[in-house]
Amino acid sequence: MRKLFLLLIGIQPWLIYAQHQNYKISDVDLSIRFDTLSVDFFLGGKHATLPTSAQLYFFDQDLHIYKPENVSPDTLFLFQPGKQHHIIWKINEKSWKKDKMLSPLVVVGNPSANNFGMGPEAAFLSLVVPGLGNYFVEDSRYQRIKPYMRTAAVAAFLSAGIYASNQRYRTEPSYSVGGEMWKSGEVKYRFFRNDAELLIGTGVAIWLSDIIWVAIRGTNNRTLKKNFNTMIITL
Repeated sequence: MRKLFLLLIGIQPWLIYAQHQNYKISDVDLSIRFDTLSVDFFLGGKHATLPTSAQLYFFDQDLHIYKPENVSPDTLFLFQPGKQHHIIWKINEKSWKKDKMLSPLVVVGNPSANNFGMGPEAAFLSLVVPGLGNYFVEDSRYQRIKPYMRTAAVAAFLSAGIYASNQRYRTEPSYSVGGEMWKSGEVKYRFFRNDAELLIGTGVAIWLSDIIWVAIRGTNNRTLKKNFNTMIITL
């Protein structure tokens, strides 16, 4: 039972961008009772009258894919869109011994037909417009910091920095009685000392961090897609 606890305490619902073009999985939740794990989810889609199959997978921190056995309903069962559903996994002794940090993933239909998001090339989109690449590597509905927030933050900091730079000026220098300059003029800042440098630097830092984050997430998407097609471990 301790092994089972170690397995389940590491399971975190992570809604990655694994979606079929006609169906959407949302509101994924977990519950556990003794040796039975239930994954609840909502199945939405464009074609509300066409049922479809859905399969339960797990992935670890290295993006290895795991497929549990002894699940119900089986893989041939068709789920009706527009409703809340659940898949139950009867955890066996072999699974108890896997000390892995696992996250659930409900895949509609054939995994190869699912959209796991763009690869690292999506970082180019964030290079053009801050936050744009986020829309293509992950479902933005489940992001704490929305892509448009990144766009607005970069635009605000850069605009404020440019404005502060344009408003900066130096006062007239002070001269001695003999006409020699005694003291150079004081620099006047629009907001605070070195405001333009700090504001522009913050905007650039947010922009660069977004590009790096999208590149990392895109790489994970590509790895996940590859593992679905080449290596699935049975639980």
